This record gives sequence, C-alpha cells and structure tokens, in this order.
Amino acid sequence: MSLIFEKLAEMVKQKTIKQREIAEKLGIDQSHVSGLLRGSNKPSKTLTILAEMVFGERREKHKDKTIAAIEEMLEDMDKESRERVFRNVQDTKFAQELIKRKAA
Repeated sequence: MSLIFEKLAEMVKQKTIKQREIAEKLGIDQSHVSGLLRGSNKPSKTLTILAEMVFGERREKHKDKTIAAIEEMLEDMDKESRERVFRNVQDTKFAQELIKRKAA
C-alpha cells in the first residue's frame, strides 16, 4: 500500500475522515476506497498522485513532465475546480487533453 493510503487508512481508523469523503474527493466509489485502505486494491499511479495532491502530501515536482505539468495546472486552480478535475480524471487521454490545453 502506498504511503498516502496508509495515512488515509489511519485517519479513517481515528475517525478524522470517512471513506465516503475520500471517495467523493477522489471521484471514485466508496467500495474502491475500502479496498485501497485494506490493501486489497492497488491504486494506479494517477490515483496515488491525485490522492497526494488532494490530501496535501505531494511536495516535490514529479519527474514525468506530463504529470508535473498537470500538477502545476492543478495548483493554480481553486479547490472546487481542482476537485471537479479529480472527479473527471479517469484515464491518460484526459490528462493528455489537459496538457494540450496548457500548451495552447
């Protein structure tokens, strides 16, 4: 399990956040969150990065230029817009579209 999901599992255990809240912020099903926190589901790299950004754990720029550009764009957005993007990120095609818009 990645560090961010270990931290989230501990927060759920301590009742400082609910699985439903994590699911809403990441735009995924609560059942998927449950599996991630138990370690039975493995998060994608994209989901891990999004979780790190949403929950404030991402500190350094990513080595992948595409992901770094997406992070930069997301940092410039207000919280509501950023969460809307997180809910809509489903695959690499969407991320590539964000990069194209940034370049335009």
